[in-house]
Formats: sequence, structure tokens, C-alpha cells
Amino acid sequence: MKMIFKYLTSITLSILLTGVVHATPELPDNVQVFTSLEKTSFSINDKLMVSVTYRNVGNQTVSLLKWDTALNGGLTEDLFSIEFNNQQIPYTGIHAKRLAPSPSDFVQLAPGESVTGAVSLQRSYPINFKGYYTIAMRNSGALASKTQSPLAFNLTADRPIIEAKRPARFQSCSASQIASTDAALTSAERIANTAINDLRGTPVALRPSALRYREWFGSYSAGRYSQVEGGMARIASALSNQTIGFNCDCTNQEGVNPDNTFAFVFPNDPYNMTLCGVFFRVPRDGTDSKSGTIVHEISHFNVVASSDDFGSALDQSGSRRLANSSPTSAIRNANAFEYFAENTPFLQMALPADLAVVSATSSKSRPSAGQPVTIVGVISNVGDGLASASVVGVTLSDVSGNVQTAETTVSPLDAGENFDFEINFRAPDALGEYTVDVCVSEVVGESNTNNNCMALTAILVRESVTITPILPLLLDD
Repeated sequence: MKMIFKYLTSITLSILLTGVVHATPELPDNVQVFTSLEKTSFSINDKLMVSVTYRNVGNQTVSLLKWDTALNGGLTEDLFSIEFNNQQIPYTGIHAKRLAPSPSDFVQLAPGESVTGAVSLQRSYPINFKGYYTIAMRNSGALASKTQSPLAFNLTADRPIIEAKRPARFQSCSASQIASTDAALTSAERIANTAINDLRGTPVALRPSALRYREWFGSYSAGRYSQVEGGMARIASALSNQTIGFNCDCTNQEGVNPDNTFAFVFPNDPYNMTLCGVFFRVPRDGTDSKSGTIVHEISHFNVVASSDDFGSALDQSGSRRLANSSPTSAIRNANAFEYFAENTPFLQMALPADLAVVSATSSKSRPSAGQPVTIVGVISNVGDGLASASVVGVTLSDVSGNVQTAETTVSPLDAGENFDFEINFRAPDALGEYTVDVCVSEVVGESNTNNNCMALTAILVRESVTITPILPLLLDD
């Protein structure tokens, strides 16, 4: 039987906090939503309560289903977009399967009438670390999406993390080993679900520039990304839905040194793993941690991701080199799945691009009507992420408005890369002064669009002048 091992490398500690967006049910037409916080600063013992008001701004009574709103006594859906350190907080509350609603599940709102409900955040979102958060209602209807700007609040101290318990079977494990492994299993489930949510939640156009993906799995292709996404989804599903078996006796397997081995599995024996000495010496979270080891070992099972261990990629440095040299191997690297999920040091998925027109000059400032004009310049990606293909265009305008445009395609630009462009057009037939603007189109996820345009010195179109050559006068001697 084939055995797969994980060996000791470096150990650091970090905490991962990213999230996923869930679908939110539509509200009836003419229902507008407003949120409010009791205060803007919460201590460790304060309840994180949010009040939500639903108002009928139409001229007819509406029937509002209380399910998946703040009127149901608790959250059963991802109602809020909460951000911390520019990262989405995942929704960790319940989703319910129900029978059809009864009349008591509705509230009737007459024109101008409103109803308010309050819900607790801490039971449904992991708001655990001190600092500033923003909160807004997720779009649940045209009116709800335009009600107000996000609210902000400050958590003044870290809150204890309450871990859920996942089912597990233990063999030859002491009480302390069971406790630490059970805690690591819960953490492994959390980081694996966060990892798949991040993969799924990254817009397709930004995936080629996803720094975290490229760090561990190499250059982007749609096929490889899909394979990684599928493997991570099965890892998360196994950790959330399967009973994991742990054997803490690592002394009886040929070829295994318990003192330098984290764990091993037989890939065709899901979902059982043997834990070795290193596993119980490393932290629960962080690089090469207990929780990461569980993600790593789960990925090996044939029914999950059929990952492998590469001798050149037994630590982070080796895994980065494998990602750079062989992306087709990196997407099968068990350590790549682990390091992507652990995410220490922290890396964002999609870094924003920022296209800018950094220079542009015109070949003529006083062209004749219909005369060719050339504008040359440079487009630069001054952002941190890959910019997809775009268009740079020239617009000529007079007092009556835009009268002429010309454009050319800009190729995809990596961070810091430039594109030299040349646009040719003919001066308008109508005489007069024209303003000239050069603009590059916005790309998906662009962080700043204020530098996408540059105004050039106005050009003056003048009347064509016909020059008659002067023939030399021949004189007789």
C-alpha cells in the first residue's frame, strides 16, 4: 500500500481571516432597509447588536416574509457584508431547510409603516479580533442596495474564539492528544472552507493576478484553477461532513520515524490518518501547523484531491520553487493545498490593477483640416495586480460636444509594466479649436480611475493652404 508522509519544516504562527458572499433573498418592491448600531465602540463583553428597519415606501400594503431578515429572532442567512482589514468576514451561522411558510411568518406593512428587528452578530460572524470593522446590508432588492453607506465600529479587544466540535474517531490517543487534535480538526475545517470560498469568490477576470494562488500553484490557466478549486472543495467537504479517524500510535510502521514525521495516510483508506510526534509539537494554526497538516493529509485521499508529496517541495521555499517551475506539478502538491489554506504569511487573492496614462503627445498642434495627426504615449499599470486587456482612445471635442474619436487596444499588463501606444486619425474638417483627451478604459477591480485620462493641449484646426510654386523667370541675354 502506498504511504504518503509529511515531514517537519519551519513553524510560524498566524491567523487567517477572509470570507465568502452568500445569496440574499429579495425583498418585496418598495421596501427600503436601514441599519443602525447601538454604539460605535464595543468592548469584549458587549453584545454586537445590529438593528435593521424595514420601511414600506410605496403606496400599497406589502407582505414581508420574516425569514432571512432581522425580524426572525436570529440570523439564518448572510444578511451583512462585514469587512476587517479589507477582508470579508465569512458567514458562519445556520442555513435552515423548512416547510412552506405559514401566515404567522409574514408581517404586513401599510404605506409609510416600518418595523425594526435586532440581531446579534457574534453568533453568525467570527468578529474576534480587535480593530475597526465596517458593516452594510447585502443587496436584497433595488431599494435596499441604495439606502446608506457602510457603518463602522471598533472592537476594543480580542474576543475568545469559540470552536465548534467536529465528529472524530480516536485510536491509541491520550486525553491531551484527543483534545489538541479535536481543536485542530475544527480549525482545519475553518481554513479549508475559507480557502474554497476565496477561490470561488475571486472574479474570473482577476484570477490571473491572484497573488496567493500564483504563490503556491503557479501561473494561471482556467483548467488548472478549476482543478485546484475542485480539490479544495472536496477537502472542505470532507472536513465538514465526514468522520475523520485519527490513530496516535506512529511507532509500528516500517520506514516511518515518529520523531520527524507529522502524519501519514494510505490514500485509498479515507478518511483515516496516523499522527506522529511532530504533529503534537507544532501549534494548532500557522505554517506547518496541526490544522494545516490535517488539510494536507486529507488532500492525499484518492476520493479527495489525489495529491502527492514532492521531495523538492517539503517546505514553503521548495513549494514556491515548484510553483514557479512546474505549475502542473504544483496543483498536485499536498503542501500547496496546505500553505494556501494556512495563508501564513498572509497573501491576498486578487490584487488590484491601476492603469494610468503617464504620457501622451500630439504630432501637430495646428493641423490643417483633414490632415493626419498622430498621438503617441505610454500606458502604465501602477497597481499591484495584473490588468486585463483594455482600450486607449483619443477624443476630440469642441463647443458642440465630442466630434471625433479613435482608439487602439492595450495588451494585458502586469504590475509595473508599460505599454507604448500610437493612435492615428485625421483632423476634423470643421475649422476651430478642439480639446484633446486621452483615456484608457477601466479594467475589472481597478483600484483608482482618477488617472485613467490625460488632457492634452488643445489643437487648432486651420484652413488648408495651397502653395503655388514660383517658377524661375527666364530672361534672354
